[in-house]
Amino acid sequence: MISGEKQVLAQGALDAWALGVVAFELLTRRQAFQMIVQGKDTVSERGILPPD
Repeated sequence: MISGEKQVLAQGALDAWALGVVAFELLTRRQAFQMIVQGKDTVSERGILPPD
């Protein structure tokens, strides 16, 4: 775990990044990132079952 001053700096940087992402999405009306979902549902729809 990060301790002391480094933790505060990392938290502040993360807050600024998250605010930037939200501002981008609000101003452009686009998502900043695309989510690619590959999971059990996608595989089972193709008729291929994952091992137990």
